Amino acid sequence: MIKVGMCTNLRTIILTGCEHITDEGMNNLIYGDKLKGKTPEGFEHLHTLKIGGLMNISDQLYQLLKRCPALTLLECNNLERLSDHFLDQVKTLTYIKTILMNFTPNISDEKLKEVREGSKGTNFIRNISKMTDPADDGLRMPIPPASLKIKKPKKKKK
Repeated sequence: MIKVGMCTNLRTIILTGCEHITDEGMNNLIYGDKLKGKTPEGFEHLHTLKIGGLMNISDQLYQLLKRCPALTLLECNNLERLSDHFLDQVKTLTYIKTILMNFTPNISDEKLKEVREGSKGTNFIRNISKMTDPADDGLRMPIPPASLKIKKPKKKKK
């Protein structure tokens, strides 16, 4: 994980399904190799971060997010250790425009509603809070088109 943070032009990181990554691994990604004195510098251009199924990642994820000033899309599905505290932290990051968070059972619907109302610049999308079918890990779920407000390209006139 240390080497990933040393890539200076990262635009997208997808860690979906890497279930063995822990908070310690995320700390290595965030803070680099402390023994060699190298600090990661690859997050200033990161605009998309997709993580899902990382059962051992907690609210510590915020420490990475605050180092990504160009981040506009965060997808954090199936992260059971994220809590309401994570939402309190991430709502301060106004540069993130869309946050998808399905299967996050420790984030209450009440807290999500409160944060949505107070964060007009960020679109918080959650269709399912708790997993009901163990065979469905939420990683293959399509993004609801109405939630993202994607503009259709204009047709060229002949």
